[in-house]
Parts: sequence; C-alpha cells; structure tokens
Amino acid sequence: MILSKREKYIALTALAAILLVSADRLILTPWLEHRRLAQQEQEAMLDLLERGRLLISRRRQFSENWGEVLGSSLPERQGQAESQILHALRNWAQEATMPLTSIRPERLVEHEDMRELVFLVVGGGSMEKIAKFIWLLESSNLPVRVTEMQMTARTDGHDDLTVQLKISTLFMAGTVRNKQDAIAR
Repeated sequence: MILSKREKYIALTALAAILLVSADRLILTPWLEHRRLAQQEQEAMLDLLERGRLLISRRRQFSENWGEVLGSSLPERQGQAESQILHALRNWAQEATMPLTSIRPERLVEHEDMRELVFLVVGGGSMEKIAKFIWLLESSNLPVRVTEMQMTARTDGHDDLTVQLKISTLFMAGTVRNKQDAIAR
C-alpha cells in the first residue's frame, strides 16, 4: 500500500502523538510522582532531624533544671517527707477551719527512682471547709496528691460531713539523689 505525502504526515503525527502519550503515562508521570513523594519524605526527614537536634540541645537544659527541681522540692529522707506533709496538713486544716481527727502514715511504695509515702487523713466539717482543705492540698507546691477520697454524712439533712483521704507524697533516696547530681553535671 502506497501512502501519499499527506497520509505519511498524518501517520507520523499520529505515531508521534501515541509515543508522547505512552511516554507520559509510562515514564514521565510515574517519575514525577516518585519525585514528589521523595521530596515529601525528604521534608519529613529534615523536620524530624530538626526536632531531634532541638531535643538534644534542650536535654542539657532540662537535665540541669531537673536536678534543681529534685534538689529543691523533694526531700531526701522519709522522715523529712513525713514531717513536711504533717506540718502542711495541719496548716491547711487550720486555714480551712476543718478539724482533723486522724493523720496516719499508711505505707511506703518504692518506685524506680523515688519513693511514695501514703497517708490516711480523716477529718470533718461542712462541705465548704472540706472543699477549701482539698483545694489547699491540691494547689500546694509540695509533691502531694489525693489518691482516694470517701465522704459520708454524719447526720442526715445537715451540712456535717466526714471525709477520709488517702494522700501520697514523694521523696528521693540518697543513692538516687547522687545519680541525679551526676546526670546534671
């Protein structure tokens, strides 16, 4: 079959168009998509690297601050922790005008780097007095928290309640303090 000059140009143009579309679908589009994904991954890795560098630079600062916090706020011995909490409980009860009927150390829980001392505190009064006492306890700078609370009415129909709280405080062992001092340096 003999093609005229015009038919040859049309055939070549059609073949070129088919080649261009095929090259676009099989080579150019997948390559551009792969390049876009690689750029996104590179940006994510650079962001992760920057966050890692920031974390490393802040580690020294936080280590120093953590050593200061441990040194200034947590007592080293159990006796110091007990005394600190007992005095604070009495002060909070006096400020809230809530009489405490019992304060009793209950147990010692050992954690990896600290120890937790648990107290059972029993007191009574109106809802307002109990709320003020708990607010003073919770807003304190001391490492103390309420772990359990039970409230009952002494007499029905009156604002006369009894509250039983389990509170805990933290203190450091001497060997842990030495480790923290070494880390801060």
